[in-house]
Amino acid sequence: MPSPSLMEMCSRSFTSIHNQIQRSVHQIIHSYTKTEVETSPYLSSIQSLTGSTPGKKLKSLNSIIHKLAENARTRGDLTSAINDFQGVSPVMLAFIRVAVAVALELKLDGPILEGLKSPSIRVVKRALKADWFFAGSNVRVNAEYFVENVMPFVSLRTRSGVIRKLAIGLKGYPKKAEAFFDRFAELYGTQASLPILNACSEAFIYDRILRHKIVLPLKSVHALYERCPELVIRYLQLGNPRNENNAEDRKVLEIRINDYDTILPKLVRKHPVVFAQLYELTPEKGLNLSSIRTSIFLKSLKNVLMEKPRVFLKILSLKVVSKSLKKEEFDRMYENLFPRDMSEANVKELLDFAEYYPHGNKLELLRNTYEKVYGKDLLNNEAFTTVPKFWKLLPVREREIVARRCFEMNQENKSDCLFYLPPRESLPLLREEIASANEAEERFEFIGQMIDSCSLYESKRDLLDVLTYYYERHRNERDLYILFEKLEEGFDLKSLDVEHWFVVQKIIYHAHARGELFRSHVSLMKSVLEAVLYHLLVVRREQDDDETFVNKLFELTVKCNFEKSVPTWNILKERPDVEKSCLEQFLQMIPDCYPTTHDFWSDKDNRLYVVLSLVKSVHSYNSRLKGNQTSNRIKIEDYPWLTKMTDEFFSRACGPSFRKSLLLHLLRVEAPDFFYAKIDECSTILDIDDLGEALRLLKHDLKRILASWPDYLTEARDKLCSEKKRERRAARMFISASRWCHELPTKFVERCLLEIEEKGSIQVLGLLFEGEVFEKLVAPYLPREASETEGRNFKRSFETSRAIALAARYPEPPVSLSFASTLTRSHECSPEIGGTVDSLSRRYPVKDVLGLAEELLEGRSVAARKFGVRLLFQCLRRDQQTSFAEMLCKTETNSSVGEVIAESILEMFSKSPSEDNWKLVKDCINRLSAKSRLLEKFADLEKINVDPRFLGRYVEAYLDKVESLYREDSYSQLRTKCVSLVIMSLNLKSTDRLDEEVSSKILNRYFLDAHSLEISQAAQSFAVGSYLLSSTKEKFRARLKVITAILKKIAERLDASHPKKPRFYPSNYTLMNFYSHALTEIAARRPNESLEMVDKMLEVFDGELSPWQVPTAYLAYNLYKEYLLAENPKDFGTRCRKRITGLIEDLSGSDVMIKDVAECLDSFLTEGKIYPEVIRHELRQNLIDGLLEGDDHYGLLVAMLLVRSDEVDDYDGRYDAMVKKIGVKKNKPLQYFLYKHLNGIQLNSL
Repeated sequence: MPSPSLMEMCSRSFTSIHNQIQRSVHQIIHSYTKTEVETSPYLSSIQSLTGSTPGKKLKSLNSIIHKLAENARTRGDLTSAINDFQGVSPVMLAFIRVAVAVALELKLDGPILEGLKSPSIRVVKRALKADWFFAGSNVRVNAEYFVENVMPFVSLRTRSGVIRKLAIGLKGYPKKAEAFFDRFAELYGTQASLPILNACSEAFIYDRILRHKIVLPLKSVHALYERCPELVIRYLQLGNPRNENNAEDRKVLEIRINDYDTILPKLVRKHPVVFAQLYELTPEKGLNLSSIRTSIFLKSLKNVLMEKPRVFLKILSLKVVSKSLKKEEFDRMYENLFPRDMSEANVKELLDFAEYYPHGNKLELLRNTYEKVYGKDLLNNEAFTTVPKFWKLLPVREREIVARRCFEMNQENKSDCLFYLPPRESLPLLREEIASANEAEERFEFIGQMIDSCSLYESKRDLLDVLTYYYERHRNERDLYILFEKLEEGFDLKSLDVEHWFVVQKIIYHAHARGELFRSHVSLMKSVLEAVLYHLLVVRREQDDDETFVNKLFELTVKCNFEKSVPTWNILKERPDVEKSCLEQFLQMIPDCYPTTHDFWSDKDNRLYVVLSLVKSVHSYNSRLKGNQTSNRIKIEDYPWLTKMTDEFFSRACGPSFRKSLLLHLLRVEAPDFFYAKIDECSTILDIDDLGEALRLLKHDLKRILASWPDYLTEARDKLCSEKKRERRAARMFISASRWCHELPTKFVERCLLEIEEKGSIQVLGLLFEGEVFEKLVAPYLPREASETEGRNFKRSFETSRAIALAARYPEPPVSLSFASTLTRSHECSPEIGGTVDSLSRRYPVKDVLGLAEELLEGRSVAARKFGVRLLFQCLRRDQQTSFAEMLCKTETNSSVGEVIAESILEMFSKSPSEDNWKLVKDCINRLSAKSRLLEKFADLEKINVDPRFLGRYVEAYLDKVESLYREDSYSQLRTKCVSLVIMSLNLKSTDRLDEEVSSKILNRYFLDAHSLEISQAAQSFAVGSYLLSSTKEKFRARLKVITAILKKIAERLDASHPKKPRFYPSNYTLMNFYSHALTEIAARRPNESLEMVDKMLEVFDGELSPWQVPTAYLAYNLYKEYLLAENPKDFGTRCRKRITGLIEDLSGSDVMIKDVAECLDSFLTEGKIYPEVIRHELRQNLIDGLLEGDDHYGLLVAMLLVRSDEVDDYDGRYDAMVKKIGVKKNKPLQYFLYKHLNGIQLNSL
């Protein structure tokens, strides 16, 4: 037992605090208009606490809790200690009880359970801090205890908090965690129970991922990787289709590796091979590995980088790569950067990577590699010679040679490449072009080329001539910005010589005198002025004769900034001493350039923008000073004009703004004496915004808020009704925090009650009052029935009801569920009311919400019954939902409510598939009508995620229903949309699980849909894109027979026209389209399967079809079969030459179709259907070689047609031999095609 003296001391302390609260409670009682609403006990309890600011009141509350805890510990009885404490609201008392229990750590379940059951968020949060209550070491922490004693009595919101706490407490107790997960997943769903999975064992986690088809959130994957890296890798491999080891697992669950891109860099350190495998699946992702990770990558995967640099090089540190690779390794990597097809080369990328070559001449690397890969000289490729960076790599002498060659080859457009020539040759020619140009735009384009030529050859001497020429001949042109733009692009402005700046000075003076200096592109002009100042202040700082020009430049820069919408004053940051002197010069010069009487300052926005920009610039400079440089700080107080203007601005300013708040924040940091002496006393109010300035003032300087509280209230009310979420959030935080301030909430309440119909007043009251008081307050403003809102006052009544519905989400503790029920009856249920009901349903214990849901279901309002359905499905356990859904389906007669029921059942079936749930879904499908909004939703199988066990039955039932609905209207757009959506949702994975009978039924019904071309195309895509791509050979062959049988049936109906459009032939089009689509898929398959498919497709031509009826398909498949049988490209050409004669006899009997043969082969080449690994022009030549063998007439014709004029420069000597061989032939068709080809060759293509 504690000593009596200690008992007496605790008792006296407790009694003192108790009496103090009792006295304060009775001081805050107000009359709330005619409704005579009683004082808010909760608000009064807060007000009774000692202190004027939130911090002090919370400190007082914590002191009470601490002393009560001591008292309880002394007595050894928590209940009696708390019960002695009277005079505060029940909610405050509940909070104190829970807080004391948590503080004492007595491990008493009662207070914690009571706290968890509370609808008050504050009480629940404190209860959740009782870590021992959720710890795995606690013997009472088991799944059954929580299922029986905790979960049924807490809200949905609290349920989520409990699960999160258990996920933390169960770490290190995997067996308990596994029991919790299985039980919770069964009752509340997998997604709700997911946090606990992180505490389970690796084997269990992976098993449940597959069993429940869980797609883990990115955050969970990051957390799991720290504990179970091997598990995470195993999970990520579910997104790797190239991994044969987990093929069976991927049939169950396949993830998108793109969704986990941020976890991939973590794999580099210990699992680099896995990283490479997974990143290669998403090479378009913009990852960047640090220098350390790049080094680790290179230690393990240097060979991978050398073989696949186009995939990995862009994510690595190029500096580290260049240092780590030997010359031979870098050369090999660089060679593999070049694509096999020259036209696909990324010139910029190749040049950028060449910059990091550490082993010699970069140009030599580029040219040698290009010649090695393509067998040609790089200098003949225009793709490179039009890139300025390439020219910089060339030695000057070679640069001139290449430039003249380009100029000679482009005589037709010589003006486009004049600037490639050295300035001594290009400048005279460009002057001639300028002299003959009629438009100013053309003249400036050539002036720009003059600067480009000087830049290309790095000739500052010639640049001086160009600047002088411009000043003397074209200084009156209006597009000055082009000159400076080209100057900035081509040269480092700060490196120009005094002679250049002398001419630039004259150009600037002249433009300023004409009023053209800031006419456009102000930012560009400012960078030029900054460069001039750099030259004069840093490079030529010893020259005294520049002072006048420097001052003029400062003046121009000031005017330039005043012309900009966002002025910036920090220039030459690389030299802090010069930056400071420039900033000080600006601050001194502004009042001379723009005195206070200037019209510019009459606009308060201009005043704010300039003052803010100057203070920001001062802050930017000062914040970069190091510890011993603080004496160099710029002081705002040293510039009286600036402080005076700031003072006047805040004295006159009306209304808050973000910029004003930012300015106040910066002034408090940079000029605290001035701020507290002048600005802080201004009557202006701070903006209630994201910066939190008003909230800071509320917590630390309440007097300022109280001095202008009506303005703050107006600002808060406006923000609460804003359309911007961040503004509403800032206002809610401000009003909520004001509850813990002295007097302020009372003033807010009084004003809002007097102006209750003012916009935002009800929301403020909702934030200040607890639910019970708020209900009594707004009850008179709610119409009892929806009919009462009709008539002249409808709009006002509707707006009031809407405001009440929104405000009803705010009270803490919340309004009662009966009030939510009243809301649904008082007005036509708006989205705001629905959101409020949903919000409240997550804060009350589930058993109470179920009572509300049942009450809503029994109401007359359709909207209320919809709310009731959603609430019940939301709150019921998984094992209760099915029986409830069965009951609803039998009793509900309203179609609109029925749709909500069907929607809920579909979601339930997706999450908890079972035979009972399937029966409910099938019943819902049978109830669908042609006008139902759910008809389309039931068609989207990807979103529904139907379990494979029920997929076939679902698809069959749905399609049968759609066909029955549109039996009389088969051309309906909705039918087309729904059927197409179902078929397109059947991907490869789902098709493998689909019953063969259902797949066959879909194809037979829709492969040739007489009423919708879109459905037919969907079915055909399904046939070749999913149905025929089965992984087993037996299924493949069986399905191929099904497709062949369908094609034969369609062939029997060939030439039958469309019933509504007689000039369209569906069967003909279907066959042609399918054969074309199928060939594309065949080209992507393994050769042995492709040959089998081609043979099956050609079977149709043996009986049902004649070759000429689908000639393009017959031709393409026969030629592609030769490709599949050929040993190499030349052999393919030889086989084609032999086969062409037979094809012509089958199709037309004459060489009229020879062009079709050539076009078919050309499409094989250009679309990559044959030999994709061979360079295109080499493949073409090899194919032509085979066609030329044997001197066959048809072979020669096709060979000649396959030659492309734009590729002539890529061909080797075999091309010349072919031209010579065909040139001596006396055959007119051959001569016709030969000369057509020769005449089309252009000089610039060689």
